[in-house]
Amino acid sequence: MKIVTFNAVQFNKIIDGIVLSGAKYSKGIGQALLGALYFSIAEQDPAPANTLVGALRKSTKQQAIIDLLQDCGNLCWSKTDPANVGGKDKKEAQFFFFDAMHAWLPEDVAKLRDTCNAWEDYKTAPVKKTYNAVKAVEAIIKAVESKEGKGDTVIGKDMLAGLKKALAKHYADMMVEDAATLAAIESAV
Repeated sequence: MKIVTFNAVQFNKIIDGIVLSGAKYSKGIGQALLGALYFSIAEQDPAPANTLVGALRKSTKQQAIIDLLQDCGNLCWSKTDPANVGGKDKKEAQFFFFDAMHAWLPEDVAKLRDTCNAWEDYKTAPVKKTYNAVKAVEAIIKAVESKEGKGDTVIGKDMLAGLKKALAKHYADMMVEDAATLAAIESAV
């Protein structure tokens, strides 16, 4: 068996090759993304987007590509074709043409090119969720009362009383607002 050795020059040459091929790979993906967006927007054809995603290994980068194509193109990533309601699901998710909401305009293409060139950093906008503070306070009160009912020691009982009082005031204020709204509606009729 032959012993494999490296010197610093050989190793650095290998690393330089990886860096160079990585830059070419990234640029090629950016160009392919722009092409897939063109086909989805101008031609209403999802096939190039599916071909691109199929050519990649499953990874976080693949998800960035799927998200970018779905957000910027007229595409939907799904197992079910939205145009074929009641049809059979595919075994794996793929792109389908979905709603011509984007147009291939010169002013948009420059922005799309920049987005595609920075594809590795692409993230969809986070979905904003509604947080119901009233339900959270109710859950806290219920949890503490449950612990207290089981005989557990509750530290800060006075805070629980304050929460109950604040919740009762909130509900009373809502009732007054509802009554005022109802009176305004009745007087307008």
